[in-house]
This record gives sequence, structure tokens and C-alpha cells, in this order.
Amino acid sequence: MADTTRRPRKSAPRSRTATRTATADRAPSRGAPVAAAATVTAPVVPSPMRAAPVTAAPLAAGLPVGLGTATLGADVSGQLKAVAPTFGQVLGSVGQGVADSQTALDKGVIDTVKDLADTKITVVTDVIQHLNDDGEPDPSLTQLVSTDLSVLNFFTPTVHEWKRVALSMDLSVGAFSETDGLTFNAEQQGGGVGGVGLFWGFLGIGYDYNYDDQQSFERSHEQESSWSAGEVRIDAILGPRQTGKFPIPSQVSVGPQIVFAQGAVKETPVAGAGINRSIDVLVSVLKAAGDPNPNKALTVDAGPLRTSFSTTAPFTGSQTNAEGNVQVSIIRNVPNAGTGPVKVPVLVRLGALTQTFTLTI
Repeated sequence: MADTTRRPRKSAPRSRTATRTATADRAPSRGAPVAAAATVTAPVVPSPMRAAPVTAAPLAAGLPVGLGTATLGADVSGQLKAVAPTFGQVLGSVGQGVADSQTALDKGVIDTVKDLADTKITVVTDVIQHLNDDGEPDPSLTQLVSTDLSVLNFFTPTVHEWKRVALSMDLSVGAFSETDGLTFNAEQQGGGVGGVGLFWGFLGIGYDYNYDDQQSFERSHEQESSWSAGEVRIDAILGPRQTGKFPIPSQVSVGPQIVFAQGAVKETPVAGAGINRSIDVLVSVLKAAGDPNPNKALTVDAGPLRTSFSTTAPFTGSQTNAEGNVQVSIIRNVPNAGTGPVKVPVLVRLGALTQTFTLTI
């Protein structure tokens, strides 16, 4: 902004008087007096003025505008209040996204299970072996039990779940303010004196003039900016979920039966060799229908203990008699009668059929 002002200054009237007198070389002057010249006052011509004067802004300690004590107040609290809820929304969105993705994973597994369950295949679940009277399998009587099972019994889909989801967020808010200005003042003063003579110097007009010229210029600039930036980091681990397995089909065998009956404990001293402690065990072999199974050879295994088959009637050694019975003695040698009992597994085998029981002796 520039302004030029010319201020007039009053000038004092000034007169000029001329008088002629007779010198010695000349004749004496006439008696008519000389009239004094009239004094004329001329006003000072003012310089052109602007329509409106410039009003200068107050300066702080003579500094340019904008460089005083007042500064821009850059405040980021509003941004913090506006941005902070956004992070809460981000956190809620991530949590909802994890829940939705887990729901989608579970739904995918359920759909897969349904498809596998609807797909049927024929499988053998049980093998029924019929053993003849000798305890040997009879292939002609072997039965295969089959059924239609879903593929789900053999292919278990893997179920995944989110093991860990970690969320971290950073927020950065900043502001910048700038103020600058420039002020320029200029003043110019001047004046002069002039005069005009008339009638050969008997009449004169004198005048003077003065002017005052001032200029003022000022400019200011203000700038304020603010910004905010955020960052969200997610660390997630997706892994398989622990699930159970389908039960394994059991196998059932239909054939002869072996039944045990344990007798009383007997102790027989042995000269110089402690005591023989023995138990008679009656082994009965039955057919699948429950009838006696005679004339079948048995094998008895008692581990570290000795075995002895009875041949006293009605028993016929290791072969079953007419009632399908075999009597076997299980013998343990101990140092004395006070020796404590032990448990020993005893296995009886008839062909492919085996039966085990535990004997306390």
C-alpha cells in the first residue's frame, strides 16, 4: 500500500518598495512625494493530495509488520481429537475382520465335511472267521461284513484357526506456521521564494512556497498448515486346530471257546532243592455252539514256569478228552514255604485261536 500526501505550509506576506532619490549630480527633486508600492500577498501553491490519507499500522519495536511479538497459534489438538477415534474404528474393523475370516474358515470346513459325508464308498468293516473243530480257519465259512461309509471316515479335513493376531498403531500430528512482513516510510520536504517587479521597480510582488511529501508502504503475509499421518501394522499367525480322530473298527472272531478253571495250590518238598509249588489248571475247549470239542491238541506256554499235562483218566495228555478237557499242572520252585506268590501270564493255543489268563502262584 502506497500513499503520497502533500501538506501546504503557510507563508508570511512579503512586500517590496522601491524609492528613487536625487543625487548630487542631479537637480533637486520635485516636491511631490513618491507613492509607496502596494504590498501583495501571494498564497503558497499546495502540492496535489490523495483522496484518503494512509493510516500506518502500529509497529512493535520498529520491526516490520508480522515480525513483532504476536505469532500465529498453530494448534494440533483439534486434529488429535478428530483422528484419535479413527484408530478405534481401525481396531474394531480389524477385530471384526478376524472374526469374519474365522467364521468363513469354519464354514468352509463344515461345507467340506458335508461333501465328504455325502460321498459314500463300500468298505469291509468286519471279518468273521469260522474256525473248525481243530481251531483252524475255514475259508468257506469266512464272512466279510461290508457297509457303505462316507469318505469322511478316511479323510479328515484340516481345521484352521487364528493362533495369534497382534495390532500396533502409530499416529503423527504436526503443524507449521509462518509470518513475514515489510514496512516502508518516506518523507520529502521543499520550499522556495519568488517575486515579480512592475512599473520599473516602483511596484513589486513577492511570494514564497513550501511542500511536504510523505509515502508509506506496508505488506504482510501469514501462512499456517497442519497435517496428520498414521500407520497400522498387523502380525497374525494362522495354524491348524487340534481335532479328534474317528474310531477304528473292531474285529470279531466267532469260533471255539477256551475256558480255564484254577485248582488249589500244592507244595511238595524237594530234597536239597526247596519246594515245588504247583497248581492244577483245567482247560475246557468248546465248539462255537457250546458243545465239547474232543480230540484237539493244545499248546500251553507259562513263561519261566514248568508245565505238565495229566495222563490220568479221564485226561489224555495235551489232547482234549471226550468232554473237551485238558488238565495241566503249572509248577514253580521256591526256596521255602514263606516265599510270596507272583502273577504269571499263561497262554493256551488251539490252531489260530489263542487265549490268555493270569495265574497267581
